[in-house]
Order: sequence, then structure tokens, then C-alpha cells
Amino acid sequence: CLVLGAWCLVLGEWCVVRGAWCVVRGAWCVVRGAWCVVRGALRAWCAEGVVRGALRVWRWTGAVTAGCVVVDLFDGGVMTSALIVAAGSSRRMGFDKLAAPLAGCSVLERAVRALAGSGEFGEVILVMGRDRWDEVCGWVAVVAAEMQVPVRWAPGGAERSDSVASGLAAMSPEAVLVAVHDGARPLVSAVDVRRVVAAARVSGAAALAHPVVETVKRADAAGCVTGSVEREGLWAMETPQVFQTSWLREASAAARARGENPTDDVTVVQAAGCPVQLVASTTPNLKITHAQDLALAASLLSIHGEAADPPRS
Repeated sequence: CLVLGAWCLVLGEWCVVRGAWCVVRGAWCVVRGAWCVVRGALRAWCAEGVVRGALRVWRWTGAVTAGCVVVDLFDGGVMTSALIVAAGSSRRMGFDKLAAPLAGCSVLERAVRALAGSGEFGEVILVMGRDRWDEVCGWVAVVAAEMQVPVRWAPGGAERSDSVASGLAAMSPEAVLVAVHDGARPLVSAVDVRRVVAAARVSGAAALAHPVVETVKRADAAGCVTGSVEREGLWAMETPQVFQTSWLREASAAARARGENPTDDVTVVQAAGCPVQLVASTTPNLKITHAQDLALAASLLSIHGEAADPPRS
């Protein structure tokens, strides 16, 4: 009986130990189950992030509407078209500023030469009225032959958005990128043109601009100062502005359908949710707006060593 009692006592202790082990093992299973839940949630979150990122890249690259455009954008041989908008009426100057002489040729001819001579474009589309085209087609043919770039005409519209739409319709269907340039900006350098086109190949959209360095004030209709504007992060927009063709086509059509007429195409593309990279210009790229701008432009050409008498057309 004594031996049997001792055996029962040992067996009871063993059961206690085994029970404790089962409790520990159960606790471990609970912890492991909780980790599996956390790991599953993390995997699901990561998968969702990957999907969201992929969709965002898919949208930004224009793959939804432009096929394998991403591959083409990194190809240096991708076709890029240039639209030079020259349909304005020059109301603020009182005369045709685009035909005004500037160091040996017209303002518009300098703008055309700057883009056609950059080596970035497979074609240049001049968007203007028929009367102006009849006046300039002679020197345009000479420039096209010199630069070995076709220069063609598209009719200008009543508003800037109409002119851009006309230029897009006249472009080659093979153009993956399009650069929109203001014909009243004759000083843009070939270096800056190449830089902004290169940036657009990477980001899908890019525009020349320069940081605002002057103190900026807000005023009322009478010209009285009402406050200051923080200039941190402010940029003054320039052209060319370069976009994936599909982006600009769709964004422009949507803006026109809404009845909007923005003053630059970055605004149009931004409204469609597309990212735009700003590229700081390295040389002055002023827009000829007032009569005194012509004298300033001539001085800048002289300072930068520009020939006073370029090849005449």
C-alpha cells in the first residue's frame, strides 16, 4: 500500500507538470495565432499598397490610354512635336508684336528657330490665323530647310484653348510628347528646351519656370496695397511646357467641356490630376508683352553674345 501510494503521488505530480506544460503550450498557440493575424494584416496592407502604387504609376504614365508609352518615354528616339501658339491679337502693344523686329529678324522667327534648332522635335506646328501664315510662310520654308524639321500651319482659334486644340489636331499621330510654346518668347535657349523635354520624358509633364525672387504684394482695384504674398514656393511660369500627348489631349478636351480657358497648359493638366515637374530656366526667357520688352530683349541678346544679324529668311 505504501509503494502504491508513493506511485500515485508521483503520477499526480506528473499530471500537474503535464497540465502546466499544456497551459504554456496553449499560451504559445495563442501568441502564435495572434502573430499570424498580424502577419496576415501586414501582408494585406502591403498588397494593397502595391496595388495602389501600381495603379498610380499606371495612371501617371498614361498607360490606360497610350499603351506602352512608358517604354517609349525613356527612348531618346521618341517623337516629340512642338506647338508654337501665335494667334494672339497683341492688343496690349497696339501692333503685331510677333512681327516686330528683334536683332535682325522677327520675334516669331526667333521663337521658331529656337525650337526647330534644338534638335528635339520631329515637327513644328505654327498655330496662327491664315493672314499671318501667308505673311510668314516664306521665311518658315527657309527655316524648315535649314533646320531640316518640317514646319506646318494650323488655324488659330478665338481663345488659347481653341488654338491648342487646333494644334493637337494637326500633329502627327506618332508624337508621344508635345511641347507648347508661346510665340512671344523668342529668347528661350536650346539648352533649356532640351532640359525640359528630357524632364518630361521621365515625369510625363514638365515646364520651364523660374522662382519668384521679388517681394510680392496684393492690391485692390485702386492699386492700394492690401497685403503681402509669401514668395516661398512661388514660381513664374514660362514655356515650353511639355506633356505626354495623351495627357494634354484628354485634359484639354475636359477643360473645354467645362467652359474653362486657362492661360497655360500646366493648369489644364494639373486639373486632370497629372504631376508636372518644374525646370528652372538658365537664361532669361521673357515674354514680349509691352513695347519696352523689345528693347530689353535686344539688350539681353547682346549680353549673351547673340549675333545681331541671324540668317535672313
